[in-house]
Amino acid sequence: MKQKYTKVVWGLGIIAMSILFLWIAVRVVNLHTYQNSDFFTFWLSGRMVLSGRDPYLSEAWLNGHTIYGATWIPNQSYPYPLPHAIFFAPLSLLPLYEAFVAWVFLSQWFILVGLIILLMDSPQEFRFPYFIPLAAGLALFRPTIVQMVNGQFSGFMFLVLAGVVMFWKNEKWWQGGFILALLALKPNIGLPIIGLIVIYLLVCRKGKAVLAILIGGFILFLAGIIVNSGWVFEFLSAGGAKLMETFGHAPSIWGLSSLVCNSSFACIVWVGSIISILLISGFIFLVSWKKGNLTIGQITSLSIVLSLLITTHIWPYDQLLLMLPVIILTVDLAVRGRSYVLNALIVLALDVLAIVSFLFNMKAENEIASTVLTIAILGLILWWIFSPAVIKSDPVNQPAASLD
Repeated sequence: MKQKYTKVVWGLGIIAMSILFLWIAVRVVNLHTYQNSDFFTFWLSGRMVLSGRDPYLSEAWLNGHTIYGATWIPNQSYPYPLPHAIFFAPLSLLPLYEAFVAWVFLSQWFILVGLIILLMDSPQEFRFPYFIPLAAGLALFRPTIVQMVNGQFSGFMFLVLAGVVMFWKNEKWWQGGFILALLALKPNIGLPIIGLIVIYLLVCRKGKAVLAILIGGFILFLAGIIVNSGWVFEFLSAGGAKLMETFGHAPSIWGLSSLVCNSSFACIVWVGSIISILLISGFIFLVSWKKGNLTIGQITSLSIVLSLLITTHIWPYDQLLLMLPVIILTVDLAVRGRSYVLNALIVLALDVLAIVSFLFNMKAENEIASTVLTIAILGLILWWIFSPAVIKSDPVNQPAASLD
């Protein structure tokens, strides 16, 4: 009887959340001219793949904007890997408006399910009490709002990373590695995350996970080859052009380097490269030194934050991924017996910091001040790693090296 009642409650909850998410999705899409959005780039690329056109050909790409009434043209050709366009092809079967609504609807579910996955890995007594502040913190987080309005990809990446943590803490290295490869669909952030995690996996001799990542990546590559045998070279050309357009403006160490260097290109390259090398070297040293004590949650969190710092192309909506380390950290602190109120305030403080940095961004007319969010979370993670050992009853926070 109790089990039947639980299923009914879950069913009603899913229906209620679906209605709410659909209402929010419609409201979000109606906020602006939806043809002039980031999502239009995704939708158009999928539609061009379905019709046999090459999204990397500038003339065809620009003509697509004209056909569908888009007046905002941020890219002269498609700036993402071709498998990214293939990923959006099913959604591109719908008209643009309906597809945009569906994507915002799905993005909300991606984020919510990711949060539930991370909380399900915690002791049962912490799940519901922490669900409310964490869900509220996610909903009010500026990067979450920006990614919804723009129809961006960060919600899906959040879900993938939550799934990786879930699989690996249950010793399912193959499954976790396979889905981790999906981050390569957005390589400016996904590849650094994958690269850092692979360093950790190699140090800990998790060859099965590394092999799964390689197989997943090869499948994505092969999918692109089937559609267009020369897509890699076309993507590198288009991606390189996009990188040069935005270089030094990102809320990362490259944006900070631009401020320090007064926008001097050579100086930005030197300063940004030196800091990146130092951060990556520090990561390798930390992994080699504490590999037996680092948890799956900690290594995933650290890889996310460092990747957001060292990537040359990033915008505030990508910082939604910072919520994953915050969620894992908050639950771990609860397991250690830290105050519920203080733990909940971590999420609130991040929301406030995002708003404050946005005010500075408005004044400076760029997004560089948002880098402070990533730096703040990096500080929290380092404190977390070097604080007293976690309680072993929490599976997601057991040292990964012991999960053999």
